[in-house]
Amino acid sequence: MNTVATSPAVVAAPVVSAPIPPHIRPALVNGVRIFVECEPWCIEDHVAANERHLDDLDHGGEMVDFLVPDMDGEAQLLGHVRLSAEPGSSRPELRRPHLLVEDGSGFTVFVALKDAGGFADGLVAAAEQVRAMARAAR
Repeated sequence: MNTVATSPAVVAAPVVSAPIPPHIRPALVNGVRIFVECEPWCIEDHVAANERHLDDLDHGGEMVDFLVPDMDGEAQLLGHVRLSAEPGSSRPELRRPHLLVEDGSGFTVFVALKDAGGFADGLVAAAEQVRAMARAAR
């Protein structure tokens, strides 16, 4: 009699992603201590920032730096991207979480989260083109 050994079935439990609730953090606004509701990803020190007006208080996440090695092997900052939300903005789309892309010289681009995947795809495509250039020159 032939028996076939089978491994126990692997059953994946459904992943339920419950939204992460915002958290309340202290802030200073023109020297007055208040408490603000922060996005879970916000790492801003709202006390140290001590904004002059409540409308100036923004939420920011970790920065992802674009570093470029110069000819001496030193890493140079080309720019960075991070999550941002500006609740006091006059532009409704900036009140919602979005990507803030800066080049370090003051040039800033705001990217809606719905476009973040396309932006990331563009970065990957550009990286592949850079690799292809280097291969072609070798």
